[in-house]
Amino acid sequence: MRQIDADELRTLEMNMTNGTKETRPWVMTVAILIIVNCLALIPSMAYTPLIPALKKATGMNFSQLGFFTGMAGILAIICSVPAGMAIRRFGARKVCLWGVSFIIVGLSMLSLASNFAGAISGRGVWQIGLRFLLPALTAATVVTVPEKYRSTALGISIAVSMLGTIAGTNAGAWIGDSAGWQVSMKFFAAIVLAAAIILFIFYRGKAATEGEALKGGRTVLAPGEQKPRSIYTMPSAWLLCLLVIFGCEEGVIDSFAVVQMADIWNTDAKQFALIISMGQFIAIFVNLVAGWCGDKFGRWNMLIITNVFNMLVGVCLLFGQFDHKEIYIAGILIAKALQLTTNLFANSMASTFHNGRDVAGVIAIIALGIGLGQYLGQQTIGILRDLTKSYTAGWIYIAASGAAATLFSLGFKIYFARKESAEAAA
Repeated sequence: MRQIDADELRTLEMNMTNGTKETRPWVMTVAILIIVNCLALIPSMAYTPLIPALKKATGMNFSQLGFFTGMAGILAIICSVPAGMAIRRFGARKVCLWGVSFIIVGLSMLSLASNFAGAISGRGVWQIGLRFLLPALTAATVVTVPEKYRSTALGISIAVSMLGTIAGTNAGAWIGDSAGWQVSMKFFAAIVLAAAIILFIFYRGKAATEGEALKGGRTVLAPGEQKPRSIYTMPSAWLLCLLVIFGCEEGVIDSFAVVQMADIWNTDAKQFALIISMGQFIAIFVNLVAGWCGDKFGRWNMLIITNVFNMLVGVCLLFGQFDHKEIYIAGILIAKALQLTTNLFANSMASTFHNGRDVAGVIAIIALGIGLGQYLGQQTIGILRDLTKSYTAGWIYIAASGAAATLFSLGFKIYFARKESAEAAA
């Protein structure tokens, strides 16, 4: 099979938005995707201060709370590979529109929930939509942006999302205190509806062109040549998935930190919203700088640094809970500042991980790792909390996960450095 080289891949990616029938520059397309991503992510992060009220209203215990929050991970596990296939088959635009529709319905259902069954149903529909939407948005961004700018573009996307989340978190907490958490959920549904309108009117991705770019371009089989291996049969791809499982701290600690702070320091929803908003504000600058540094100094190097800090999150929460509030808050701030950075670097490498082939497949595997990490992290902390009547074991788990992700990142860096040296010598 003929391998698509880097110049051909970049040309193919640019053709998505600069073809003969499309005159918009790629920057405009990416700006639309960033705005939609921001609006769609707001409910996922901004609803956290409402968890104590939601937990009380629906009568959840801690294990049920872990399952409720972990639904994001469960459905990411279930939906990641089908999402990748759907993106390749139908194009990013259609999958994005399906995703936002499900999110709106799910948030509306959750706003009407009065028991655990109702809450888990709404959460499920919401997360199904999100787990199709996010890979589609990421894939569309990756194949649209030239390779040398990808980490920077994804960093900007995360920074904008954090800015929107800061506003959404505080607005949601204020509405929740004033009118109830149910009204806040309806408010979040309205935000996603705005994203759907923007997506429908302004984003015009072409399914055929997207499909070719997301598969890595057209290839021609020479006589006697075999079809290349599927990304799903490559051990290195599943090691990448494992790295993301341990390194993805995407809100894993939030649901339990908010309850523990309320128990120890009587922190209310507004106060916790202020803390995580501070972390998200820091994240704006962290992700802008991290994205630029990834393009400039190497994404594996930055991924190693990110996971060292993720390890420190568990350490800070572990020691901070013993009446060291400043250390505890520092752990939350680090977690919020870096909670999407592992995703940033992993996704920005998607188009080069399998020699430019099957971008959607690589992103689907990364999404699977994100889902497994979110589910295992939150469910494990919830179970450990119920078994030990303490948060200590859960925070040790978070620190150990960060250490494991650091080792995986270092291993990948060494592996790819040796591979590049061998290819250069050949």
